[in-house]
Amino acid sequence: MVINSSAISSSYYNDELFKLSNADANGRTTIQMYAAPGEVNLTPYSGNNIKYEDWVPNNLKEKYWSISFDRKGKCNWQSQYFPYAGRNMHAIEVVTEQADKRYLEFLQKQNIPYLVCGKDDINFEEALTKLKEKFDLDTVAVCGGSVINEAVLDAGVVDEIS
Repeated sequence: MVINSSAISSSYYNDELFKLSNADANGRTTIQMYAAPGEVNLTPYSGNNIKYEDWVPNNLKEKYWSISFDRKGKCNWQSQYFPYAGRNMHAIEVVTEQADKRYLEFLQKQNIPYLVCGKDDINFEEALTKLKEKFDLDTVAVCGGSVINEAVLDAGVVDEIS
């Protein structure tokens, strides 16, 4: 008998993830690897009417969220959703004022909400407060790589490690 341990561990991970939260968060590198690859073509956008303020489309009542901590705005979303573990995860971008305003316009055209949390670096406390206020998220599972995990730990906003 051959046991696919990778499939078993992946299934276990996904089950545990969605027991913890309906929102997972990753850094830009992980999101680009799995959900929004490549470079964004910003030439169709001017960014002229864009301000560095949060943008959340009306009537968003999603069940599952994928939060991208994307300081400079680089994730090349092809859609507002991406499939993960049998669920449609709706993207939320968390950026800083380093993000090109044309990128923010790109997100608006994709109907992807974004939060501006910091000038140069992401203010994680502000980001989590806004995620609670605007999306009613009580728990966010940070599932990224070492860079984002370290940044969140250093920010002192981690309640539990699973």
